[in-house]
Amino acid sequence: MMDISNRTLGLLLVAAIVVSVGGTLMSLNQLETISPTGFASSDTGTVTLTITQTASLTLDDDTIDFGSCTTDTEATFTTYNGSLAAAGENNSLCSNSVGLPDSMTIRNSGTVDISVTMNASANGSTLFNSPSSKWYYSMSNGAGTSCNGTLQSSWTAVDDPLNNLAVCDQLLTYSRNGDTASTVVFDFGAHVAMGGYNAATTLDLIFEATAV
Repeated sequence: MMDISNRTLGLLLVAAIVVSVGGTLMSLNQLETISPTGFASSDTGTVTLTITQTASLTLDDDTIDFGSCTTDTEATFTTYNGSLAAAGENNSLCSNSVGLPDSMTIRNSGTVDISVTMNASANGSTLFNSPSSKWYYSMSNGAGTSCNGTLQSSWTAVDDPLNNLAVCDQLLTYSRNGDTASTVVFDFGAHVAMGGYNAATTLDLIFEATAV
């Protein structure tokens, strides 16, 4: 076995150090030409936020209660009007007429203006068991100006057709109508012949909203 002298060991140690330092310098030289990873190339970013629009309609008050009504036996027709007090029309023939006037209130609860129409399940002839009986509706703005477009503000007899009845063609959102209590008011009226009410028929109203 050949012994290695101290002089030879020293030369090998120096050579190892030179190789190590050289390799490090080469690595550092290569890093100078490589861009760092994990950092943005610019200090400005862009964020895209999409907020979807929602068409929504809410009935804050969805009933009109006349109570139990009777027809006037001395008249050919009896007229009822939910927007008038007990002394108005023949509302005094209703048992709870002290609660009148009473109306439905309609509100745009979405994020986009809407067109509102109404569908009815029965006309006056069917509802009141007489071909000459009618029921009517009219709309009015509540607080503020909810309906910024054409509003069905005159009394309209509902006969045929029963679908796509006009309500308001531009009902504003809360943020646009300027009054958080703003609604559109639905008033109900009836001109009833002596035939009275048809107990086998109910009147269902469906309000439909379309974004405009």
